Amino acid sequence: MKFVSKQSNYQITLRPGISGSRVTGTHLVPGLYVRFEGGLATVNNEETIELMYNHPAFNRDFIVQPEDKVDPYASTRRDTEPQHNITNIKHGAPDGSLTPKPKFVLSSDKMKIVNDMVEKRATEMVTEMLPKMVEEAIKKQLPKKGIVKPKTSKKEVSEKVPEQKEVPENK
Repeated sequence: MKFVSKQSNYQITLRPGISGSRVTGTHLVPGLYVRFEGGLATVNNEETIELMYNHPAFNRDFIVQPEDKVDPYASTRRDTEPQHNITNIKHGAPDGSLTPKPKFVLSSDKMKIVNDMVEKRATEMVTEMLPKMVEEAIKKQLPKKGIVKPKTSKKEVSEKVPEQKEVPENK
């Protein structure tokens, strides 16, 4: 059975170990631990699975991964390896840093909020910019000032356009 943790490196103690002592004559009792590597732990022993279900951190720090679904914590889990500072050395002296920028991770809820904000702002910008863009496009399409357009009155235009008659629909 697969268990998924919020943290990449996570270890839970199911049964603590007891160290042995030669002075008192007690024997070493090994503990039972489960380590999540990369946020995932695979447990095959039925007794261990039962102990995992009864652990206080179950459904809080780790959950059972459904067979058909992807890891729900994959987008928010951080890498176990820290970012390394890489410095380029040229002629025995530091010559700039090649350190990669850290990954910026947002949860799906926060990503939805950001996308909604971006969409809202984009529609506001379009409503502000569209009238200006239409005016500019119309000005480009109009003839230059030196050219004279022929003027026609509304009466002349209405005389040139024939009246449309209503056509009965065929049923």
